[in-house]
Amino acid sequence: GGIASYPSVLVPPNVSTYLCRGANLMRAGMIQTLNMSSSQESSSKTMVMVQIQNNPQPFAVGRWISSKGLNDPEKGVGVEIWTCYGDDLWRQQQ
Repeated sequence: GGIASYPSVLVPPNVSTYLCRGANLMRAGMIQTLNMSSSQESSSKTMVMVQIQNNPQPFAVGRWISSKGLNDPEKGVGVEIWTCYGDDLWRQQQ
């Protein structure tokens, strides 16, 4: 249980700047997935949290759309970002 059991994607620190400005997460910016089964990695309906590497606190939530898994060489969007720390939706929850 808890937030640590949800599927997550780890990104380098500099990626957070782009995501919090409204960009989706590109496949090239993804380092690793956590708590994702192979069926979740092959589904384009999996909700994921986005975390900065070495920081357990998620800063964004989105939909995994990279249906061939993290190791697929295809480029493009990997996670469609729904909300990010500091955006309008996030502030409404405070």
